[in-house]
Amino acid sequence: MGCPNKLTGEVIPAYPEEGEEWPSITRFGADVKAIRFRWDKSYLDKQNWKSLQWIINELWKNGPQYSPAAAGAIADILEDDLQGPVIWKFNELVKMVKN
Repeated sequence: MGCPNKLTGEVIPAYPEEGEEWPSITRFGADVKAIRFRWDKSYLDKQNWKSLQWIINELWKNGPQYSPAAAGAIADILEDDLQGPVIWKFNELVKMVKN
């Protein structure tokens, strides 16, 4: 179960329901749990925050591999400066889901 390159409110995956199998993705040859958010909850919700922290850490660790041109900026960015845009994007996606 993947996502298209451009996320819109119609295609954003929902959080799995109770008893529903958690979706996985293949990453570097291994199956791992896919990230899901509770779109009806704040970014401070325990599960949402855990997923956002994973994204932030992934940007720090592997961002230069995805975008070599950004490697210098990623190396110099402060945690708060990286968290802000990630939280902003989450909140924008929440608005898309609601509309």
